Amino acid sequence: MGDEVSWATRTLLQESWRGVADDFPDFNVTVFQAYSFYVDQLGTIEGMTINNVVTTLIIMALVCLLLIPNPTSVISATAAMISINIGVFGFLFAWDTDLDPITMITITMSIGYSVDFTAHISYHFYRNDATWSNEKRLAHALASIGFPMMQAGTSCFLGVVPLMLVNSYMVYVFIKTIFLVIVLGLIHGLLFLPALLLSIGKIDTWCKKKCIKSAEEHSCAPVENVITLPDISMQIVPMGPPFNTTDSASTERDDESTRTVQQMAFVATPSFQEARDNKSGLSAQRSL
Repeated sequence: MGDEVSWATRTLLQESWRGVADDFPDFNVTVFQAYSFYVDQLGTIEGMTINNVVTTLIIMALVCLLLIPNPTSVISATAAMISINIGVFGFLFAWDTDLDPITMITITMSIGYSVDFTAHISYHFYRNDATWSNEKRLAHALASIGFPMMQAGTSCFLGVVPLMLVNSYMVYVFIKTIFLVIVLGLIHGLLFLPALLLSIGKIDTWCKKKCIKSAEEHSCAPVENVITLPDISMQIVPMGPPFNTTDSASTERDDESTRTVQQMAFVATPSFQEARDNKSGLSAQRSL
């Protein structure tokens, strides 16, 4: 078999040959080819790929939840990550790429790349001031991480461009996967994910307002058995003319001051007056 034969064709041919050999057990024929080991793996590669992809997506979602403790941001980032990888799978199939061990490895690797284009936008959207509007939070997040994200995607792709000179199937699959995940990641990170964050953010804000309104309605219960403490405030009311400051003799100033102070009265509430009378009576009993 030449290298131009696809893995799907090799699998069908090997299964066909083995079927013919099984029809003639008396000849004890064993089918062998140089790629039999890899062809045998293709029978289980589909289930292994699905298992690896689902497990990796769950782990990435948990990591996002640990670093971004906000349901809105985590749900948006996970949904964008799933969408990116579905696009990578579909375009790889349309790009004449077979599902083989090499493709399975690059697909699993692409999930890790897709997180970079979704988690950063979601994280910056979450870290912005919660009192801001969703539009302002999103604009600030894009202004902070939008251009660095484009730089990261461009530099990552330029790093694998020299590999195009290598004539190898594994290298071609790797370059295709990297190219797809970068293009789809930038589209999702700069267009689709911001729109999703804005939509879910409005729903989240509406739900919070409804919860606050419901809590306020249920908390307006009548207040009973209120204990009013007695007012023990004290006021000083002047009962005579203001203090006279004349340039008379020292004895006359002292007499005038004494008379003015005697004309001042302490007006207190009944509770304070009663407490003062009780104290005076207690002092009289002790003196007796």
